[in-house]
Amino acid sequence: MTSLRTALAALLLVPLAACGAGSDSVGESDDFRSTPYYRVLYDKDATPREVVSVAPGPEHVEVARDGSVLALFGIQDQEGGEENKTVWRLLDPDGKVVREAFAPQFVDAVMAGDQFFLVDSEADTSKAPQVSMIRRDDGATQRLRTGPTVRSAVQGDVVVGHGEVPAVLRPGSRTVNPLAPTKDGGQRAADASTG
Repeated sequence: MTSLRTALAALLLVPLAACGAGSDSVGESDDFRSTPYYRVLYDKDATPREVVSVAPGPEHVEVARDGSVLALFGIQDQEGGEENKTVWRLLDPDGKVVREAFAPQFVDAVMAGDQFFLVDSEADTSKAPQVSMIRRDDGATQRLRTGPTVRSAVQGDVVVGHGEVPAVLRPGSRTVNPLAPTKDGGQRAADASTG
């Protein structure tokens, strides 16, 4: 059922994202930088809605049990430049945009305990990732503090982060802690989530 919801949410989001993405087809002789995609990419005043309108589609979609959707959209320089923009968009169960905002480039969306979380793994890969919770009713964000205590993952926890220091997100208490290494010296890689 969850995979069906995810597929339906992705279908819902594609028309929203594609409304500006394919309107200017560019031939090989055309200047790609004159397309809406590049104008938005290099526009310092671009809005999250403009980024979504030129993105080819959502990069990641999470669906809550009530049908709320958190989607990530990203655009980046296709010619090797470093310019990029990433946006998260929250939709209510009826498909109405609740809130959208810019996010760090290397952010992940996570569904845990029927809550949405954003995980920024690239801020400093030598530290546990920064995690923020997104409230489904109004899209307000709350950054969670990462505690110093190393913890093992238990049922209901989610292992987050792709850096040197993965972390344990405990949705019930809304805490984040560095993940304890396993007895063989490695990190637990499994997601222990029930959500």
